[in-house]
Amino acid sequence: MKTLLCLSFMLLLTTLSGAETYSWIDKNGTYNFSDDYNSVPKKYRKSIRRHGDDDNTPTLPKAPLPEKNDKPVLKPVIAADSDKQLYSGKTEAAWRKEFEVQETELKRLELLLDQLQGTIKKPGSLSRERQSELIREYETVRLEYKDKYKVYSDLIESARKAGLSVEIKK
Repeated sequence: MKTLLCLSFMLLLTTLSGAETYSWIDKNGTYNFSDDYNSVPKKYRKSIRRHGDDDNTPTLPKAPLPEKNDKPVLKPVIAADSDKQLYSGKTEAAWRKEFEVQETELKRLELLLDQLQGTIKKPGSLSRERQSELIREYETVRLEYKDKYKVYSDLIESARKAGLSVEIKK
């Protein structure tokens, strides 16, 4: 009985060690690994590499060439006719001006949200109908703030890709 148990245990170990791993590189150049073929995205299945016990030195696939619809990497460029440095076609002052506009809009929306929230919390002599209108207005402004904050975050990400060092303001 012990022999049969040991033999079945040994067979179980050999089946587990024969696992395969699949690797591929996505459009961003990130190396991905999976042990399940079905979890590999369909558009990368043609370019996957299979790694198993028989291949002790797996080679990673070459990075794909950028597709035409990929966004180019933004790098600082020196303008030919001036000594100002350009970041993705804009000067640092132009980027800062865009940040200022976005930050001013966010600050305006923050103040409006605070004002509406204060009025909602202390309704005083407001009718229920007016209080409901204020709550709807608050939600609308909150969604607008969320959208503007996303635009601001995207602007910061673009500036960082262009080579500027910026911090996000909360």
